[in-house]
Amino acid sequence: MNIPIVRGLTLDSTMSWLNVSRGYVYRLIREDELKLVSQSPLLISIDSVIKKIGATFPNVVSISQSALDYQLKQDSLQAVQQEVSQ
Repeated sequence: MNIPIVRGLTLDSTMSWLNVSRGYVYRLIREDELKLVSQSPLLISIDSVIKKIGATFPNVVSISQSALDYQLKQDSLQAVQQEVSQ
């Protein structure tokens, strides 16, 4: 049986990408600026992180959308691999 793998960024990865504190990430989640794809483990939508980066730095996202998307997905895969190995 194939179970779909939920892809998203961990809280720590999101903090790193947005360069914000843990509390601020939780605030963004409460205010629906960041979307959750899983609550246990807590995983944050890649698209919502890209959208938040774009709101802060519109030129960065417009110039390097594919590179940013790729790198965030790589971080997401690492989170999944760490979860599976535990």
